[in-house]
Amino acid sequence: MMISAGTPLAHTLELQHSPISRQDIAIRERFYSRVGGMTWVVHLHNDQGALNDSRFSASLTLLPKQIEFKGRNFVTALWCGRVPTFIEKWKHSSAHVFFDWRGRLFYLATMRACRELVAKLEKGTFAVLPASTMDVMRTIGWSPERNEASDQTAPEA
Repeated sequence: MMISAGTPLAHTLELQHSPISRQDIAIRERFYSRVGGMTWVVHLHNDQGALNDSRFSASLTLLPKQIEFKGRNFVTALWCGRVPTFIEKWKHSSAHVFFDWRGRLFYLATMRACRELVAKLEKGTFAVLPASTMDVMRTIGWSPERNEASDQTAPEA
């Protein structure tokens, strides 16, 4: 979904439900970075044999640790899958990434905004923050102040 297309505020919000390769992620990020910013919302579910819902759930319950980064308390955990391919491709994204898990949102530390933190994480380890719909909206450039000034209807939270 392209927001504010053709303006300096252009931003793409990509809702990802199906599996995607690291190469396709990079291609989309390069393309959309030319026309503005990009944010992913990745739906974690157990469809198509991916089991990412169960793995994320297990990851958050098995030995999670807190780490402070830029004044925010991230939860770090080890990805509970046979191979860490899924979490590695997303944490090395050049865009913002949110995980939609069981109706809750989590902001994933990525190379886009948390390069120093991601660089310190071992392979298979990731860091997330609980997030809200408003956090996603702010990431794509929406703000209540600008919304009121442009006389648009605010999105539902």
